[in-house]
Amino acid sequence: MSRLLSLAGIGVLTAALLAACGGAAATPTAAPATPAPATPAPATAAPTPEPTAKPTPAPYEFTSDGYGYRITLPGVSVPKQRLQAWDGAKRIDSNGPYTDQVRLPGSILFFVYGAPTTLATDAYAAQGQAQVAEWHGCPATADAVDEVAVSGTPGKLHEFLCQGLLVQKLMVVRDGQGLVLNMLAPPAGEVDPRALFREIVAGITWPAQP
Repeated sequence: MSRLLSLAGIGVLTAALLAACGGAAATPTAAPATPAPATPAPATAAPTPEPTAKPTPAPYEFTSDGYGYRITLPGVSVPKQRLQAWDGAKRIDSNGPYTDQVRLPGSILFFVYGAPTTLATDAYAAQGQAQVAEWHGCPATADAVDEVAVSGTPGKLHEFLCQGLLVQKLMVVRDGQGLVLNMLAPPAGEVDPRALFREIVAGITWPAQP
């Protein structure tokens, strides 16, 4: 009897020891879960800046010291005054010393020259066409001729192609003074040179008032 109790006690003690030491009867501990990687927030597109409108240049008023007219031009670089008086016969170059000149948008050049004359307007215009034919090899006859007034005085507008450029040449005579207004422009460009020329001419005061 005492032997059986001893065996039973040994069995109880053994079971207790196994439980205390984490033996085979113990439940294994689960590994901690690995957190899922965070999903990056979608990138927010930067707002597209609205285009800034370019300010329209203010018109520029120019008074010719040598040829006595006043003109309003688009907002452009300041026109150049002539450097020398023209005698009515010397060769004229668009950027030479006898011309008032200004560069306009669209690679357009506007320039003016003149001299005293005894000719009437038609004869003065014919002389002007003959001069550019001699000086620059332009056509002796204009492709188109129109009547355009300068500050109320009738003038002759000649239009033709010369050296790859569209030439508009307006010739007018008033009180014995001749005036020649010219525009050289590419035949095809962003700016309509015919409309621009007539707009400029319409704003001329000649002779300029004090």
